[in-house]
Amino acid sequence: MDPLSYLFSLEHFGIKFGLENITAIVERLGRPDRTFKSVHVAGTNGKGSVTAMVDAALRAAGHRTARYTSPHLTDLSERFVIGGRPVAHDTLVCAAATVRDVVESLRFDGTLGVQPTFFEVTTAVAFELFRRAEGIIKAGVPIVVGPVDPESLSVIARVANERGATLIRATPADAAPFTLGLHGDHQRANAGVAVRLLEQLTARGVGVPSDAVARGLANPEWPGRLDQRRLPDGRELLLDAAHNPAGAAALASYLTAESQRRPLVFAAMRDKDIDGMFRILLPAIGAAVMTRASNPRSADPGMLADSARTIAPALPIAIEPSSTDALAAAWRMSPRIVVAGSIFLLGDVMQQLGLHSY
Repeated sequence: MDPLSYLFSLEHFGIKFGLENITAIVERLGRPDRTFKSVHVAGTNGKGSVTAMVDAALRAAGHRTARYTSPHLTDLSERFVIGGRPVAHDTLVCAAATVRDVVESLRFDGTLGVQPTFFEVTTAVAFELFRRAEGIIKAGVPIVVGPVDPESLSVIARVANERGATLIRATPADAAPFTLGLHGDHQRANAGVAVRLLEQLTARGVGVPSDAVARGLANPEWPGRLDQRRLPDGRELLLDAAHNPAGAAALASYLTAESQRRPLVFAAMRDKDIDGMFRILLPAIGAAVMTRASNPRSADPGMLADSARTIAPALPIAIEPSSTDALAAAWRMSPRIVVAGSIFLLGDVMQQLGLHSY
């Protein structure tokens, strides 16, 4: 089995909590994760946007960066970005082959009692790819926290205190002096986190002058997030990876500000809070076309339509078996449409239309 096919064969192993597998793999690889310094960006929403802005600002300041995110839109290489560009196919294949061979040897000698997951192995691939990337972050980076609910903040503050970490609050006002390249009011909060994080890096010897911060926030590369695309024939589509109520709220806020309500092409995974998304998103659109993504976890379009009709009985709703048919149906309603609900749906649509993610 070729290395990339091997990676994708692990997807059906799902999610496994614990660090035993990844620790064994990186130990056998020679601890590539210790050859560079890292910043971890965590949270339900906004992780990718913050990461993209920080990455762009660091590169604008002349630093070499590597970025690992998931999932991808159209190509696995999008998860592994070095110097602002996805890694080359051959480079990715080579790293994947190295990790595959290590996993197989660990399985053979009994060190790994269970098969590692897709995420565990792709994380090891990222470490292997990035071991040559220049380190950019000094040790002891504090915790920068954006707007969170009081209960979450209390937990974060307690853990930070227990571990002797400095807690720094970031607000949308921290990004007020800057023009943002990512659309949506919610990006102001994400940018505030990026600004405070970059301030901390500068204080610790990683020079990021204000003009580099400005360029980074104005020109991040993060496709599929309020991502407006125009086709050669003039038709338009807004691609957004909203896949939970918080993401739906950000998208709905953006759509509500427009003068005309767009038709929505929608698909979602079965395990998502679909009703929660619909309650927020459906009032902001003019019609909906329910479909499925090319992922086995994709919800049945008929079920989506039933849920939507319960929540918005007056909204025109159609059902199409494929994203290709759904796009055609939506464009018959309007030359300007929106596609949302699942990053897998966005990937399908971008491949069908020949749209590039980078």
